[in-house]
Amino acid sequence: MVKKGFELLQDAFENKGTAFTWEERKSLELEGLLPPRVETLESQCARVYGQIQGKTSPIEKRHCLTRVFDSNRTLFYKVFQEHIAELMPIVYDPVIAESIEGFSEEYRGPQDAVFLSIDRMDEIETALKNGAAGRKIQLIVVTDAEEILGIGDWGTNGVDIAVGKLMVYTAAAGIDPATVLPVVLDAGTNRESLLADPLYLGNHHKRAEGEPYMAFVDAFVQAAESLFPGLYLHFEDFGRSNAAVILKKYQKQFPVFNDDIQGTGIISLAGDPRRHEDQRRKADGPALHVLWRRNRRGRHHRPHLQGNGGRRPVRRRSPEPLLHGGPPGPAL
Repeated sequence: MVKKGFELLQDAFENKGTAFTWEERKSLELEGLLPPRVETLESQCARVYGQIQGKTSPIEKRHCLTRVFDSNRTLFYKVFQEHIAELMPIVYDPVIAESIEGFSEEYRGPQDAVFLSIDRMDEIETALKNGAAGRKIQLIVVTDAEEILGIGDWGTNGVDIAVGKLMVYTAAAGIDPATVLPVVLDAGTNRESLLADPLYLGNHHKRAEGEPYMAFVDAFVQAAESLFPGLYLHFEDFGRSNAAVILKKYQKQFPVFNDDIQGTGIISLAGDPRRHEDQRRKADGPALHVLWRRNRRGRHHRPHLQGNGGRRPVRRRSPEPLLHGGPPGPAL
């Protein structure tokens, strides 16, 4: 069913804003819902970039960008890609930390993310369906936000780290934003300031541990893999002990990548890999050791990441793969 009128303007994936032509405005029941001038994407981009330059602080610039993200995904990525070196620190690290810390107090909307609660596990499948909204999801970045680099445990506020990571994937690697889904697993938080904050939007209880926590993660993984065949799962900013357990549990079942183990682990042991073989085994377990051995022999797993417009698969110069583990999924 073709969306029309206000419903179309509220769909960030389909909305073109003032770039709708007069023919489109007539066929899509947009007459009178937009200012008269028909703009190009380039002129829209210039306006947004001017608005960003007029902001006095990095966090205000990020808020300006996220408003565009929420209303017009094409325009957001046009601006981001045109000025990627300048805007990367605004969209992601380090400004994203300030965004995470103020997420509940400054709540601006869900940003097409899915919020899953350990207290409502019976809703996981329904929530994922609602988040996908009929889209074919091929990549999920999921976090429980226990150890966000540099700022620690931020519970549901940490959803921004999953949203931001996917923004970077699309802008830098060309992944179709309509095929991705950010997810936060709210298992509670151990940050006392959040638990005492009446405006905090997450669960107001301590983090679940052990079997209840793993049952929550497993319920999510099983539901996601069932709903979205061939899915890649990227686990982001989990506590290191949980990250290792999760990677070991799923790496032979599904295509998964854990940034806390396979990404950070590799980067932190940069240098001559032969010199660090023992440290790699001890620090990261057999999963990362197998990953490194595959890299060393040149047989590492590289998914074909393909975005809008039939772009060629991305070719990466670095030896480490972006995604690893499990049977190969379809091209993204």
